[in-house]
Amino acid sequence: MTPSIPDMRAKLLSELQSLTENSAKLLTTAQVALLFGVGERTIRIWAEKNWIPAIQNPSGHWKFSASEIFQTYKEGLHQVQLRSSRTANREQGA
Repeated sequence: MTPSIPDMRAKLLSELQSLTENSAKLLTTAQVALLFGVGERTIRIWAEKNWIPAIQNPSGHWKFSASEIFQTYKEGLHQVQLRSSRTANREQGA
């Protein structure tokens, strides 16, 4: 029997809570999408807009620091978006 999405999300959250802050574990786009309850394309868009911390490898795939994503999840995406837009405004001299 395949686990349900809420069960998979609960398992992922449990794994993330057990990580140390300096953990080098990377998450895939699918794992981050599962955590936030959105599609993988949405996660790629958020990464491109710097709304979530992400690393794009040379082959174009996005990877996400588990500790940073968990912190973002706990803070709430809205707070991260606000911080990101303020940083962008400062960089543009607005």
